[in-house]
Amino acid sequence: MSSTSQQRVILVTGANKGIGFEVVKKLAKESPINNNIILLGCRDLKRGQDALVRLGSPSNIYLLQLDISSRDSIARATDEIKCKYGGQLNIVINNAATGELELTVESAREDKYLMVSLVEQVHL
Repeated sequence: MSSTSQQRVILVTGANKGIGFEVVKKLAKESPINNNIILLGCRDLKRGQDALVRLGSPSNIYLLQLDISSRDSIARATDEIKCKYGGQLNIVINNAATGELELTVESAREDKYLMVSLVEQVHL
């Protein structure tokens, strides 16, 4: 990877579908390729690759496997950002969430929802 000192590194979590995907699409359209490096953060690399194809595989968008409910995954993603981009991360758009919440009293499921949607954002 070339020097990123002139470029902004932007991470969008939960970026393989929904709002995160649309944010990446808008960033890709509105920013010159050599000004921004966009990290498409996703839990599932296959779904991330599919999202890249739907975006037209721009040369400034890169996959970053990241499950914000897993501290190990956050640590691996952090190491990758340090290695590939010199630790530079200018903008983080925390979009990741889980859609598994149902209207039940199952506290484990609710706890996971809150951990991903609120608490793990801080750890990222």
